[in-house]
Amino acid sequence: MGDDSIVLNELVIAKENIKRKFEGLKRGDADIQSYVSQTFKPIIEPLNKLHNQSPKPQTSETSNDNDISNAVEDLATDNRTGAFRSLEEDEKDKIYGPRKKSDGVIKLGHEEVKFKNNEIIIKDSSYQLTPGLVELLFSRYPMQYTDNDLNTYKSILIQTSAHLTLDRKKIKQGGTKYKQTICKLFSSATGVKLQTHNLVYWNDPNELVDRLRLLLASQSVGNTGVLNEILSIFEELYEAVTGAMSKILIDRSPKLMQVDNGKEFYNLKFDMLMTKHNIKKYSTYSTMKACFVERFNRTLKTNMYREFTAQSSHKWISILPILIDNYNN
Repeated sequence: MGDDSIVLNELVIAKENIKRKFEGLKRGDADIQSYVSQTFKPIIEPLNKLHNQSPKPQTSETSNDNDISNAVEDLATDNRTGAFRSLEEDEKDKIYGPRKKSDGVIKLGHEEVKFKNNEIIIKDSSYQLTPGLVELLFSRYPMQYTDNDLNTYKSILIQTSAHLTLDRKKIKQGGTKYKQTICKLFSSATGVKLQTHNLVYWNDPNELVDRLRLLLASQSVGNTGVLNEILSIFEELYEAVTGAMSKILIDRSPKLMQVDNGKEFYNLKFDMLMTKHNIKKYSTYSTMKACFVERFNRTLKTNMYREFTAQSSHKWISILPILIDNYNN
């Protein structure tokens, strides 16, 4: 009867393992190697015990694994992190997981870590250990964890660079954990390499307009990668129009203002300016349009292009006050 009950218990354990792994396979969270290991655990365990009883040299790498394994078992047995299954040898994470050095220091990536008072401590940061976080840290096949555990694990990886190669330029690739966890946390295979942008701050409207003219020409020949910069320049010019108008309205403000349908006049900031000075803005849609303004624009443009030709330059900001003064006098 004693032998029968032992066999029955082993069958029940095997049944529960098969059920748990089958659920994991349906979710896509386990692979065949782990599935086979758990299914045939009653057969494999005695063989492993016989194998471990044979004398063999104790290497530093084996010692490191045993120390980490003991740390996991301690976390489980004293109920500091709740229920947690002990790991088989082939389930331990030897790529992204912690490792214990010969001097007793536990390293995770490039940083020293300590396990104390139900927390993992990294420099001045500490993270509450949960069953899910422990499984993410130590297991090759983490299955049961929450979104909070995953976010905490990502923060730990970023702080320790445990997911990166020694030069910290690429993500270490390999195994089920990379495919199911690491690559989802860090979508780019090159990891922390950020795209380089050259930020240019324009303080001269002439340069801004020249840049816009160049981008529009580039777009006209099929370059579709300049649209965002074109839109950003338009936004800056819209703000410049609003800023110039606000200076004009300091000394005087009309009750009515006729403008064309350009976006430099029909945007939120310009509308707020009109509301502030109690000005009613309107546009005409007839063929006449703003005929007086358009005639002035033609005269100003003619005089401006004469200066462009004479100076061999299209910089108009510096000559605009002179042209306006000549027109008014």
